[in-house]
Amino acid sequence: MAERFSNKKKIIIHSTDSDSWDNNFFHISKMQRGILSAEEGDIVISPYPYDAAYLDYLRDVGILTGSVSIWSPHQLPKKPLNQFLCGEELKDFLKPFKDTHYVDAFLPGRQEKLLVENLGIDIFYNFEIAESFSDKGNFRNLLKRLKLPSLEGFEFLKNASEIKKSVEILFEKNIDEVIIKKSAGNGGKGNIKIKKNYFYSLGNSDRLALVENIFDYFNKRDAFPGTFIVEEFLNASSSSPSFQYICFPDRAYKLISVHDQLFFTEGHFLFQHEVFNGVKYPATGYKTALESLEAQCRRVMDVMSAEHKFFGYSGFDAIINNLGNFLIDPNIRRQFNLYPFEIAKRIMTKDFSYIYYNYIMPNGVVGSFTDAYKIMGSLAFPVKDEKRGAIILSFFPYNKYSNLMNMMFIDSSAQGADSLKNAFELRLNKLLAEKWDVFS
Repeated sequence: MAERFSNKKKIIIHSTDSDSWDNNFFHISKMQRGILSAEEGDIVISPYPYDAAYLDYLRDVGILTGSVSIWSPHQLPKKPLNQFLCGEELKDFLKPFKDTHYVDAFLPGRQEKLLVENLGIDIFYNFEIAESFSDKGNFRNLLKRLKLPSLEGFEFLKNASEIKKSVEILFEKNIDEVIIKKSAGNGGKGNIKIKKNYFYSLGNSDRLALVENIFDYFNKRDAFPGTFIVEEFLNASSSSPSFQYICFPDRAYKLISVHDQLFFTEGHFLFQHEVFNGVKYPATGYKTALESLEAQCRRVMDVMSAEHKFFGYSGFDAIINNLGNFLIDPNIRRQFNLYPFEIAKRIMTKDFSYIYYNYIMPNGVVGSFTDAYKIMGSLAFPVKDEKRGAIILSFFPYNKYSNLMNMMFIDSSAQGADSLKNAFELRLNKLLAEKWDVFS
């Protein structure tokens, strides 16, 4: 890393999920993931105190090593993100570290920008360039400019009428299914697919009503404005890999890792969308397809680093299909995929394979980190002192009814990681069956 950052420790702010470029959309994640990236001398800023049992567990497994400081506010403000990041309590705490540390943020937005500007502290991120490249419409235009493969579609659509017209044009090109999404997306949530045969089973007025309902759905779901994209939908016939890069201030960049993404389908049958739910490492796509996609990523990274002087983390989601290999979405930020990869590099001494997966469990079944730990039993890393097993990366409230567990299953082989995941899910299903009365 360039000298500007290499001699400094990190101030890790990974629990803020603001929309990067809108002042009105603030959210604090209860996923206390920042501690997973902490190293000797780092400071973790968390809106909520960490469970002591969880911290002890991370030390026992070898994820948390060395001396790491953790800071939480005495009381979380009711309007959290802007008051949390720009409040006097946090600024007073950080002032002594502005020359010895830099900010490492998960999803840097305007509030993070205000924080570092007010303190005169450095951040590993280039805001202005990231704002442009984070927009999926701009990304589609860049692919076209570079003459890279891109899906048929339209970007920067502003209303239901433009969306309907774009859907019809794509269906006239013998495309069987399209996807509607916002230029600023969120893990696939809200991406809505429409099949051609269903669309044309409706009359013209009903087609418009359908698109208007989708448009309203997006706008009610998201607290920030934005344009829309309509493009052909292709299933990943082989895999859906994701590429993670780090780009330095001296314009050098490197590929960190390549994963297969795992999804589940969520929503009403008319409003179904594929939601990111985990990854597999290493990626399993055909070698030539992965090489083709990596070459495409390098073309984009060359533009970002050399032409626009971007630095920070970035990632690109892709699909491998019999019609081609396509980059589909940019993620100009840290990605969830990096946490398990960083941990695997830290705790494993040889080649490794792992699955990172999320589980939502009712409060009455798994109500605490200790409950989650007990489920692992003999599957807990390390199994019989071997470098394999199940690991709890994070445990936190998902909503008032349930908790979310981020799990990692690691082994020296893909088959071993699959076996650990299957064994863990058998334990979960047994526990659910035993406590099924909590749902009655």
